[in-house]
Amino acid sequence: MTDPSAFGLPVHVCTMLGKPGCGKSTLLWAINAQGQEGIGPFAFRAVDPDWELQLNEMWRDYVLKGVPMKGTKEKPIGFSMFGEENCVPRLVIDLEDFRGEAAYIAAPADDSDVARLRTRLKGSDSIYLCLDGEHVGAWLRDPRKPTVIDDGLGILTMRSHLVRAKADRKVRNLPTPRVVVLILKRDRLAESTGLSASDAYLKFVENAHLLFPDLFDAETDWVSMFSAVRIGAFDNDGHPDPGAIKPVNVLAGPLFCLYSHLMTTVGDQLAMVKTKEKESGNIEISIKRMSTNDLKKWWYRREISQKRTQAETNQAETYETRQDIARAQASLRRLESLVDLNVVIHKGKVYRLGDLS
Repeated sequence: MTDPSAFGLPVHVCTMLGKPGCGKSTLLWAINAQGQEGIGPFAFRAVDPDWELQLNEMWRDYVLKGVPMKGTKEKPIGFSMFGEENCVPRLVIDLEDFRGEAAYIAAPADDSDVARLRTRLKGSDSIYLCLDGEHVGAWLRDPRKPTVIDDGLGILTMRSHLVRAKADRKVRNLPTPRVVVLILKRDRLAESTGLSASDAYLKFVENAHLLFPDLFDAETDWVSMFSAVRIGAFDNDGHPDPGAIKPVNVLAGPLFCLYSHLMTTVGDQLAMVKTKEKESGNIEISIKRMSTNDLKKWWYRREISQKRTQAETNQAETYETRQDIARAQASLRRLESLVDLNVVIHKGKVYRLGDLS
């Protein structure tokens, strides 16, 4: 795999968690396939072209022949991709999929994938929590029943990993990781609840605070997105129906990574503009003090010239930064125009972003 940090672009590190068989690995292949097709002006292409070709071949076998994807073994599967807008790379998304058991094994060996997962979570900018739609539907029939939470979905362990990752990052002055909650097998979610897919999803959002109370706490700085994902139809043995591949919301996670990156970029740039404008204001005050009479103007002429040059430099940098902000805000609006049912939770409030399908 090509080193994702070798391209001079921001790197957004993502880690996927989920019980075995929930569909994480299949989602990874689907992200590669649909990411190349893109959505609107946005696309996601593998950093390593050879790895992309291998994934494409596996996806063709899946779609055309119904060959099921192989789950991740003890060696994690890495997939780094460019997040692009109009064919221009904005960032590198460094995504890694671990076998489902890795999050639920105690006392790992130092060289195991379990130890690697725990180390990676500390450096993850986003954490994907993948839930099996069939188990989510079973839970929705009785949301207050605690046994289903851990037996079918592994929520308690996921929450523990989130809290530890946040604490580890806080010690290193890193921001709280974004959380992407993905209900995979959206059709199974509908079947197991007897509701339409959209109604079942909305019922999940209404009750999700019972599973993830921390994400809904108004006093915390968690930012999370919830989405229901469909790749295709499966039989009772989990084999795909080649004629029923109809991806929905497959790119929700990568698009949210790009959205989060742009939001952070705009925030940083606005802070920089504010600092530059304050600095320019102080320079003008200083120049006025040095220019109260002709003698002072002559005495401080060199310092005044230097300060004016600095003020002009600040003005030019501020102008360029404002142009960058305008472009990033336009990109955010384009991203928002692609959404409908997905929601974002921040400080206890629910915001509808839309359908990222």
